[in-house]
Amino acid sequence: MAFAVLSESFANKWFPGRGLPETIVDLTGRTVIVTGSNVGLGFETAKAFYQMNPARLILAVRSVDKGEAAKKKIVEEGGVTVLEGSRPRVDVWHLDMADFANVKKFAQRCHDELDRIDIFLANAGVQNREWIVTKDSWEVALQTNVISTYLLTLLVTDKLVQTAKLPAPKAGVIFKPHLVIVASDVHYMASLNDRKEANIFQALNREDRFDGAARYQDSKLIEVLLTRFLAKQSKFSLESTGVVMCTVNPGLCYSELGRFMKGPMAIAKAIFFALFARTTEEGAKNFTWACLNNDIPQGAYTSSCRVTTPSNFVLSQEGDQVSEKLWDELVTILNEIAPEKQSAWTL
Repeated sequence: MAFAVLSESFANKWFPGRGLPETIVDLTGRTVIVTGSNVGLGFETAKAFYQMNPARLILAVRSVDKGEAAKKKIVEEGGVTVLEGSRPRVDVWHLDMADFANVKKFAQRCHDELDRIDIFLANAGVQNREWIVTKDSWEVALQTNVISTYLLTLLVTDKLVQTAKLPAPKAGVIFKPHLVIVASDVHYMASLNDRKEANIFQALNREDRFDGAARYQDSKLIEVLLTRFLAKQSKFSLESTGVVMCTVNPGLCYSELGRFMKGPMAIAKAIFFALFARTTEEGAKNFTWACLNNDIPQGAYTSSCRVTTPSNFVLSQEGDQVSEKLWDELVTILNEIAPEKQSAWTL
């Protein structure tokens, strides 16, 4: 499977005709939020959305200074938008996915200050091989990529549902709100060895069981499993919410994900990316497609600007069982983090 993923990445980069389509929708009057948007794929996606003339574009970032620098670059390079000849409002909001209190504060700000959310792209993530624990006592990738991602997206879902009931801000533009979680094709290679443990999350949070080489892959598999599980529940169905929910794989791209790597690992990463990685501009087209396509089936895994079949494990009976177990464990964790918000994830 690893060979198949690498072969696909190599073909995407070097073979003629493998470029991705550019997706454009008139976002006049709409609000777009991109997490992890000061660098890499998130930044390039935010730049693309700016050109589609949203009323508000919110850059949700861990470093406000870097977010302000990204905002300046987006506005300067974007100029007036291609659709309306106007300048969208761009805001920089602080979001630290390694801090549950900050995630809750960000979600509350969304409810308090925004009339609508039309696109929420959960892009923020980390990839590390070293054991790093957050102030909340969770391994950093497990907290950032999984627990905080679902804490945040579940807390803002109500705002997207409310948006789905509002009149279209521009006549003739039919668009459903989108909640899109960034996954990865590395989920095909994930083993999730702790899936048979009595408590998967607790096992993943033990240093003596930590496998730095597998952690990112496992976290992305969990995202695909949980999103598919939620999509099967009536509360989160398209019919109930009016909100398109899916995962998206950008493909192997130049990014900041491996910023924790040092020494020989950093050198190996640079060589590997030179051979197999798409540019961030190209990879971001996957994000805009997933965020703008109204016809994506609920909970689908998307890649190369199309709905794609996830791993055999995801589709298996065991995958279904593990996804339900993961959800039950996640709910217990979320209830401890935000007991006052339990209705957001009660099925």
